[in-house]
Amino acid sequence: MGSGGTAIGQAACALALAGCLGAPSAPSEPAGDASSDGSSETECAWADDFDGAALDPIRWIIDDDPPDATFRIEGSRLVMSAIPSGEAEFAEIELSTVDALDIRGTTVTIDLGIDSTGASDSYLAWAGSTEWMGLGMDAGLMMAARGDNEDDGEFVELCSSCPSYQPERHRFWRIVADDSELQFEASADGEEWSPVADPEPMRFLAGYLVLWVAGEAPGEIITRIERVSVDRCGS
Repeated sequence: MGSGGTAIGQAACALALAGCLGAPSAPSEPAGDASSDGSSETECAWADDFDGAALDPIRWIIDDDPPDATFRIEGSRLVMSAIPSGEAEFAEIELSTVDALDIRGTTVTIDLGIDSTGASDSYLAWAGSTEWMGLGMDAGLMMAARGDNEDDGEFVELCSSCPSYQPERHRFWRIVADDSELQFEASADGEEWSPVADPEPMRFLAGYLVLWVAGEAPGEIITRIERVSVDRCGS
């Protein structure tokens, strides 16, 4: 699949979950933890290490299409998988945050683990009300891209020369936002980061964080994630 023909370009709501759910156009603060007196304390950073028996319903919304998609915890790792069935030649699954977040000043990072094969196209993305912007592995390339939340909508590669995806070199992915731009980066160790594309102007201020996986028959589409973290605390 090349640009415009990628999994995202074929999907109506793969990275458009905000469009499906009606994301707010104004920035939204992240959900807070309730204090002992029942009030809410703003939470500027959180992480999910997937060390429970199931996904945290306070954090995540599961997409149930296709119906045979599974989201399971195995060995403190989130496993997202599905098998295209029947006449379907293409399947996609997604997970999004329950709440829309103010993207400005936010860094989101995922750790795919030491044995991630990158067998399926996968994206970490921000989904606004009409557009998405994300970082992922697509057709064997490490790619930053943006697009419309429409069937066969616009798909734009943001890297001038997208590098080949290498599981060890690209174990960690992160999207770093200041007040006006997003930076898309990858790392082997979570310490030293390399840009995947030039900084891209922010096209919306609030959005849902989406983990998205897609693939074509035959065979299972699958991605394993060890950790997701969101940091809005600043320096």
